[in-house]
Amino acid sequence: MPILGKKYPETQEEFYRSRLSGFWDESQAGKRMKVPTPYTWETQLAAKGNNSATWKELILSKKLPYMAMLRNLRNIIKSGVPDNIHKIVQKKLCSPLDVKRSKQFPFRFLSAYTILDNLKEEEENTVKNISWSTTPDFEQDKLLDEYKSCLDKAVQLAAINNVKPIKGAVLIMFQCGSQMDEKCSAKGLGLSRTMREVAGLLTLMCMFSSEHCDLIYYNDKGTVRGKKLDTGGEILSFSTNICVSIIGS
Repeated sequence: MPILGKKYPETQEEFYRSRLSGFWDESQAGKRMKVPTPYTWETQLAAKGNNSATWKELILSKKLPYMAMLRNLRNIIKSGVPDNIHKIVQKKLCSPLDVKRSKQFPFRFLSAYTILDNLKEEEENTVKNISWSTTPDFEQDKLLDEYKSCLDKAVQLAAINNVKPIKGAVLIMFQCGSQMDEKCSAKGLGLSRTMREVAGLLTLMCMFSSEHCDLIYYNDKGTVRGKKLDTGGEILSFSTNICVSIIGS
């Protein structure tokens, strides 16, 4: 184990007395010792660059933690990793065990979902044809949809892990007024969110965990009882558009 700031033993005898591990290296004699650079996803990206080969190595070596994978979906997708790497990432994202271990706030999944929407907009607005894969007949929209599906499964698992099953009848009152468009910030929100988005996600998570849920939404015009929402099992796609889904405005 190198001692930071100390010089490497100049003789084999000094090496044994120092009790350093390994064998004496004559080429290092008298040189100042350094602590070896740890193998982490951050150090590898810094050393090898944000490219397909680096992400492939990190994912195959299982050196990319769940949170880092979630927060770097954009970089992974745009780097052009092979299809089999995408499958590995998608499998990990919606793995019940990995979601539970990650202890991620639900809003982290919403941030990743928003990034996928932004990628789709970039693709549609870019004049030059872009490709995130070298595979022939690669369908970029299909890839983004697959990732979205994985994130929706992940946030459902997060809801199960973080929100205990709510038995009996539950009443949720949802504010859809214009004041809900104000920005809010709190630990774990990820990207900048409006109060509407945060409330929408929490509402849908509670509905997902409830035995029976009645929703009352209200805005500047008054109060109306909401009909039962058919989300098709999706949470993230509805969370950002819940007011539109309910009142069409």
